[in-house]
Parts: sequence; C-alpha cells; structure tokens
Amino acid sequence: MMRGPGGTAMLGGFFVASGVLAALMALPELWWPTTLAAAVQATAGITIAVTGSLIYAARTDGAPGPEKSAVAVRREAPLLGDWKAVRIGVLLVLGVWAFWYIRVNQADQWLAEDEAERQKAPAWKYSLNDFVGGIPAEKIRKRLSADGFRMRCYGNLDRQSKIEESDTLVCWTLANNIDGIPSQVIAFFFGPEGLRRIRIAFAPEQWPAAKDWFERFEGVAAGKFGVDTGGEDILGRRGTTGLLQISEGRRTPSVMALWHSRERLAETACQSGEFKSAQWRLLCQDWPAPAGPPGFLGGGSAVPVKSGTPARVAATLDSAFADIARCRFPGLFHAPWDGKSHIYFSERGLQPYKEGDGLYHFRVIDAAFGLQVREVIVPGTQDLHALAFDAPLVEAQKAIKSRFGSDFRPSASSRSGEAPELTATRDGKGSVLLCHEREGGE
Repeated sequence: MMRGPGGTAMLGGFFVASGVLAALMALPELWWPTTLAAAVQATAGITIAVTGSLIYAARTDGAPGPEKSAVAVRREAPLLGDWKAVRIGVLLVLGVWAFWYIRVNQADQWLAEDEAERQKAPAWKYSLNDFVGGIPAEKIRKRLSADGFRMRCYGNLDRQSKIEESDTLVCWTLANNIDGIPSQVIAFFFGPEGLRRIRIAFAPEQWPAAKDWFERFEGVAAGKFGVDTGGEDILGRRGTTGLLQISEGRRTPSVMALWHSRERLAETACQSGEFKSAQWRLLCQDWPAPAGPPGFLGGGSAVPVKSGTPARVAATLDSAFADIARCRFPGLFHAPWDGKSHIYFSERGLQPYKEGDGLYHFRVIDAAFGLQVREVIVPGTQDLHALAFDAPLVEAQKAIKSRFGSDFRPSASSRSGEAPELTATRDGKGSVLLCHEREGGE
C-alpha cells in the first residue's frame, strides 16, 4: 500500500512554523525583563520545531512495489539515524537557559546595586507641577546633582526605550522615596526641544500608596485614558503644567506614573484627536496658564505636597453642591454679563459649552458624591441646578443614598423645588441629580 508524502510533509511544516513562531514571540521578554515564562515558551517552541523537522524528514516518496530507494528508507527512519535536528534543538535549548540564568543573575546584581544607591539617595522633594516642557537635560542634571541625586543619560535609543518615536534622550535617577513612598526609578524623556515626559515606577505592592499620592496631586480629575498592557484603567489628573497618568499595573512588573508636559500634549494628542470631547476641552482648550516660573528652575518647590495632606483646588463639586439635599446653592451661578461666575468654574477657567432657557451647561471631568460627573448645569436667570453622572440610575441611587440617606426619587417636594430629584437620562446610560426652580421664584 502506497503512502503519499503530502500529508506528513504538511504536518511537519506546520509544526516547524508553529514552533519557530512561538520561540520568536518569546524573544522580547527573554531579553527584557527575562521572565521564566519566556524561557519556557522558547523551549517549547524549539521542541515543537524540532519535532516538526523530524516528522517532515520522515515523509516517504511512496515508491510502488516492495522495493524503495535508499533516500526513501532514510526518510522513513530519521528517529533512528538522523539526529541533526535534535542536536541543534538541544544546543538551542541549552543556550536559552544559559542566557536566562546569566540575565537573571545580572538583573539580581543590578537590583542589589540600585537598592544600595536608593538607600543613600535623598528623598524626592519636587512636585511634578514644578516641571515644564522644554527644560534642557543639562539643567535638570545640574539641579539634581546639586541636590544629591545621581543622573545617568543615554541616547541612540531603540524603539523599546522610547515613548514617542522622535525621543532623542532618556535620563534616569533614583530617589530614596517620593512623598514617603519607596520608588524604583524616575526617568526623563527628551526630544530636540527639551523635556517631554517624566515616568515614575513603583513596586506593585506600593499601589495603594501610589494611588493616594496620585489623588493628592494638585489638579483636576481628567477621567480615564483607556487601559494599560495588563488591562487596568489608566487614570489621569490635569496639573498646572502637565497631565499625570497612573495605572495599577497588576499584570506588569511595576506601577507606572507618567507625566506629559502640556506643551507636548498641545503638539501631539491635542492635534491627533485621540482625546474625548470633554477631555479635549480640559486639556487642549480650557487650561489656565501657570502663574509664575516653574519651581524646579526657580530653586524651590512651587507646589509643595505634604504627606497625607490633600493638595487640591479650593472649590470642589462636593462643596459647591454640599447643601443639595435642601436645594440651597449660595453663589452657584454664572453671570457673564456682570463678569461673575462661581469659583469652581473661574479657578479652572471653565466656560459653558451651551446656553439656553436661562441655564448654562459646563462639560467637566470630575467627581461628586463618589460618582463620575460629566456635566454641570447652573442658572443664569432660571433657578435650576443639576449634576449629570456617567453612572446609570441604579448605581447612582446607591451612592446618593449612602451619602444623604435618601435616593431622592421624584416626589411632590422635588417637583416644587424643595428637594432634589434623581432620574435616569433618556438613553438610560447615565443619571441626573437636579433641583427644579422653586415655586414662587425663591
């Protein structure tokens, strides 16, 4: 009975291709951060490729009759005599594990050296609001060196070392702690014009403290910016001079905080349209200019942040709507004809995106009563106040009831303006907490 070579050859070729692909995909993580999983994957890929090579070599030409050529016989018995592929595979596997062992030991040595340097380094005393885009690397190096930090820089960057393709220089230093939190590394990314971004890495177990540090960063909540490589939400806050982002990094080696200078955002993200409309207004249109020179160049911290003390803007939505249970809103209005506006809007430089029926509508990215707020409505001439939440009605009811002891369902009191009312938006995806104009025009 004849056996055709086609099926066996195709199966062997499939194994070879699959194994080579698996091994190649493991190479980036085998190089850095040199994970055990990458070494195992590379080994499995090599094994599969070698097995495929043996299967491919075992194919027969299917010569008719009882006699077969010497070539066919050789091809049918590679497992007994042709060990070339096996020898190559064994050498490759040994090479993978030797490389992994060397890199892991090297990494352990680097970590030990970094930890020793970190223990001797001073604490990081700057706020990221002390920095602005365009500062030359040499000025940062001189200032940090004068304050006791050791700063290294390198150019000729490969793709993995860059955040942006046109980055030309990366510098990094170690600090004993940042606001009392042990940090791993502080990296500065530069382009031809100067400083662009600052990246701070924390150990994964520092996430609760790092998130608290992020939330105390002076600025305005900027919402979410997608997810990181591990699928965790990237959160953002707009500061005085840049955007600070952070993600938990549950499936990555570190918790990463990344500061983008407002100058670089204006030239890149604001031009590319990658922001949502409300984020675009916050980061590309309604961003007040910083007052005075940056603290880093001036020799001191322009925005000191004390450990455990929130550093926020004076007015918040929680304070502006603090007496909403009684529908009382002293000073919460917008009157451009008199040049007057509530401090919540004026200190953020916010302007209404819509005016109608005596009301002003502001797009915001902020939080109130534990819920994400996307719009605030205040009176010009009509006495109505409202907060529009991103949360659906059921979720909003739970948060509002937890805060006020009531979920403010529609009632006679709410219709007369004596109590607030919590309702769903028309599409059912959001909710609105509002106080109608009081009867009698009070």
